[in-house]
Amino acid sequence: MLIKGFDRGLVGVAVGSRVQLDIPADQAYGDNPEHGEPKGALRFIVDVLDAAA
Repeated sequence: MLIKGFDRGLVGVAVGSRVQLDIPADQAYGDNPEHGEPKGALRFIVDVLDAAA
């Protein structure tokens, strides 16, 4: 399952970029996930290596 904030955070980012995505809990798994997912806000560092058309 792709979290909403991850998908939205990469829109318009150029190939070759490195971005930091700080995703609030309401766009991730929430504050009380049910299946062992991390709770609260999430942070990702993403290297954009390619883009599908």
